[in-house]
Amino acid sequence: MTARSFGTVLAARITPGTAIAPMAGAITLAVAWVWPLPGMASDLFSAHMLQHLLVMNVAAALIAMAFQRAAPGVQGLAAVTALQLAALWLWHMPAIFAVAHHHTVLHALMQISLFGAALLFWRAILGGRPLSVWPRIIALLITAKIFCLLGAVFVFSRRTLYPALGDPQQWGLTALEDQQLAGLLMVSSCALIYVAAAIALFSRWLFATGPDAALATR
Repeated sequence: MTARSFGTVLAARITPGTAIAPMAGAITLAVAWVWPLPGMASDLFSAHMLQHLLVMNVAAALIAMAFQRAAPGVQGLAAVTALQLAALWLWHMPAIFAVAHHHTVLHALMQISLFGAALLFWRAILGGRPLSVWPRIIALLITAKIFCLLGAVFVFSRRTLYPALGDPQQWGLTALEDQQLAGLLMVSSCALIYVAAAIALFSRWLFATGPDAALATR
């Protein structure tokens, strides 16, 4: 391949959207992992949850936009959907979370594993054919429901599930109020991210025209 043809191919692959998306994703990761959220998350469970929401629902999706490829198929999509949800619930079991929160290596492992699982999920959602739009929509809605279920546990629990997290009173919140705020952030993200993405996919399918649209639904 000549230098000119290589440049043509590279220019075709690197569009303004694919260039901006990973940069925005990197900035989001910096907000979640570098400053200002890490300092807040040492005391606030809600700040910790906001870290996860930014990493899994924003940064991973933006970075996945730049690395799109053919979708993995229904079984692959089901696997990465289950992996993301299992990682989320496993790391937020009170006993496991309490250890990870006070252990630097485990805390880093939690953050990286959740980001990795989310990146695999969004690559499957945003990938091209042969996977049709319907399995993607179903995966998004299932993810939204189970995310919301964990958020609802935090909102409606009558006791603090993570009592040894830090000192939320420094931020004007009781531990229970902090936990409820974290749950509200999760429940809100279900509609803002997963349900909205499912609606966007459905709308694109609904308004598509021509032979390609018919092939995409098979």
